Amino acid sequence: MEYLIKGLLSAVAGLIRKKTIRFSFRYMNRIFGGILCLFGAVVFIRLIV
Repeated sequence: MEYLIKGLLSAVAGLIRKKTIRFSFRYMNRIFGGILCLFGAVVFIRLIV
Protein backbone atom coordinates (compact mmCIF):
# COMPACT_ATOMS: atom_id res chain seq x y z
CA MET A 1 0.00 0.00 0.00
CA GLU A 2 2.80 2.41 0.84
CA TYR A 3 4.50 1.79 -2.49
CA LEU A 4 1.24 2.52 -4.29
CA ILE A 5 0.86 5.85 -2.49
CA LYS A 6 4.47 6.81 -3.16
CA GLY A 7 4.09 5.84 -6.81
CA LEU A 8 0.96 7.94 -7.15
CA LEU A 9 2.72 10.92 -5.55
CA SER A 10 5.62 10.54 -7.97
CA ALA A 11 3.25 10.36 -10.93
CA VAL A 12 1.33 13.42 -9.77
CA ALA A 13 4.57 15.34 -9.21
CA GLY A 14 5.68 14.46 -12.75
CA LEU A 15 2.40 15.68 -14.21
CA ILE A 16 2.60 18.88 -12.17
CA ARG A 17 6.12 19.57 -13.43
CA LYS A 18 4.96 19.23 -17.03
CA LYS A 19 2.22 21.81 -16.47
CA THR A 20 4.29 24.37 -14.56
CA ILE A 21 4.49 26.53 -17.67
CA ARG A 22 0.75 27.25 -17.47
CA PHE A 23 0.58 27.97 -13.75
CA SER A 24 2.61 30.12 -11.42
CA PHE A 25 5.10 28.46 -9.12
CA ARG A 26 3.27 29.73 -6.04
CA TYR A 27 0.07 27.97 -7.11
CA MET A 28 1.93 24.75 -7.89
CA ASN A 29 3.71 24.85 -4.53
CA ARG A 30 0.37 25.16 -2.76
CA ILE A 31 -1.04 22.16 -4.62
CA PHE A 32 2.02 20.02 -3.97
CA GLY A 33 2.14 21.12 -0.33
CA GLY A 34 -1.50 20.18 0.10
CA ILE A 35 -0.84 16.75 -1.37
CA LEU A 36 2.09 16.23 1.00
CA CYS A 37 -0.02 17.32 3.99
CA LEU A 38 -2.73 14.84 3.03
CA PHE A 39 -0.13 12.11 2.67
CA GLY A 40 1.27 12.96 6.11
CA ALA A 41 -2.22 12.87 7.62
CA VAL A 42 -2.88 9.45 6.08
CA VAL A 43 0.40 8.09 7.44
CA PHE A 44 -0.29 9.56 10.89
CA ILE A 45 -3.80 8.09 11.00
CA ARG A 46 -2.49 4.68 9.92
CA LEU A 47 0.05 4.78 12.76
CA ILE A 48 -2.66 5.49 15.32
CA VAL A 49 -5.15 2.91 14.02
